[in-house]
Amino acid sequence: MAKPKTISVQIDRYDDLGRALSPDGELSDAALQQVVQLAVSGWMSCLLGPMRYRSMTELYLAWIGELYATVWSDRDPRERDLFSRLGLPYGQAVYLARVLREQQSPLLRKRTLTVLRDVLERRTKEISDIIKKDSAQANVEYSVTMTKNARRELNILMAEEIEKGTVLRPLRTEGTMDEYVSLLVRAKDVEPLAKMVRAKLDTM
Repeated sequence: MAKPKTISVQIDRYDDLGRALSPDGELSDAALQQVVQLAVSGWMSCLLGPMRYRSMTELYLAWIGELYATVWSDRDPRERDLFSRLGLPYGQAVYLARVLREQQSPLLRKRTLTVLRDVLERRTKEISDIIKKDSAQANVEYSVTMTKNARRELNILMAEEIEKGTVLRPLRTEGTMDEYVSLLVRAKDVEPLAKMVRAKLDTM
């Protein structure tokens, strides 16, 4: 068994990595090891291995995708991270974040659906209390805020239901802010949407 090797990282480079990749500006030893492994693996696969990227966009998608699968595994692809932390032009950051969201692994999809379920269930409880006091509120539209990634997953589930012949009322976008989107959903439709998400999670 080969002995582990030690790699030296200049302190200014270490500080740059901390500011870019960690919310508190400090990389843990585990995160630093992941970054080093990504760097070595990416360089070797690009220059010495079979992978030949045809553009910088392809390279960014591959390398940043690996970053979200490891160091940033607890967050969704967000244009804000790519723009403010990695220094990519905003337009490119928006495009890359959108593509990365569409390329999510089953594990990340399940995490996003779990968050979406929690959002809808929490809103269901809040709205049900209102409807109990005034049944006419059942047809009133209420705001439901979620990440853009959760919105995408909800779109996919609704499309699947429509293909089965289910009649669903379209959701209207009230507004967006950074990686979040606010939807207008009829009060009596919130709980059925939560059930739909729960049913999907049960199959994963």
